[in-house]
Amino acid sequence: MGNVLTRRGANRGTCEPRMAPPVPSPSLVSGLGKPRVVVMTLTKLYDRFNKEWFNGELPACRPRFVKLKTAGLWVQYEDGTFDVFVNEKLRFAQFAVCITLLHEMIHVKCSLRDWDDHAEHGKKFLKVRARLLRKGAFDEWI
Repeated sequence: MGNVLTRRGANRGTCEPRMAPPVPSPSLVSGLGKPRVVVMTLTKLYDRFNKEWFNGELPACRPRFVKLKTAGLWVQYEDGTFDVFVNEKLRFAQFAVCITLLHEMIHVKCSLRDWDDHAEHGKKFLKVRARLLRKGAFDEWI
């Protein structure tokens, strides 16, 4: 019944409709095709993708939802640390969050290798993205 959950009433066999509880807002991603909502922080999602698709090669990072004019942004600081940002408007679009996070993680991987053409999505960036596509990194989200 869409967003309506049911529970048994006082009389056996009857159901009283009630609205589903609101989905927790901070940093969520809900599982596709699953009967329950799975809440995952961006950090846990980053860690999961790092382990599954980047062999744990990327540095620890605490990605955050922020106001942006683009879908995502990554920043490398002089001390070698990184930040990854996802547009807060994507917060409830799980596929967009995941694709954006993977995209920004490709930039992080390329910058670790000192490939200077990745900022503009050059050959090296496209090569890493193609490898992830072949391996199925985006399959769950597109």
